[in-house]
Amino acid sequence: MQLSCIFMKDIAQLLSKYKLSLTQHRINIISVLINAEKPIGEKEIALELETVCDKSTIYRNLNTLTEKGVLQRIFSVDSIKYKLKNLNNDKKIQDHIHFKCVKCNKLICMEDLLVKDYSLPNGYTKTENQFLILGYCKDCNNE
Repeated sequence: MQLSCIFMKDIAQLLSKYKLSLTQHRINIISVLINAEKPIGEKEIALELETVCDKSTIYRNLNTLTEKGVLQRIFSVDSIKYKLKNLNNDKKIQDHIHFKCVKCNKLICMEDLLVKDYSLPNGYTKTENQFLILGYCKDCNNE
């Protein structure tokens, strides 16, 4: 997997910002997510990296990167997808709505539709919002 020097520098800065060591496995995982056009699941990432990384290492790194805030984990009806939260260090991505097409199974980020920040009762602490709308995407509606 060839990466330009610019992406390598961005990945190094990103991991450093979250106090994570720069490992080849993390570089590979983040590279796959950078090149993905939409959020992707563990199986797709594992398939992409099957020759350079075993599944347990991928899962362990996905968990670490998610816990530290580098990745966003998106819970869908039948799967978990991942996306890179932020490669550009000065842009904070807010919690937003995701749309899952029930016909073609596309998962689409709707970054312009922000999730309301709900007030929780005492004793509860929010780590993130998850909001999923199910329906038919534009392509499936036009069929």
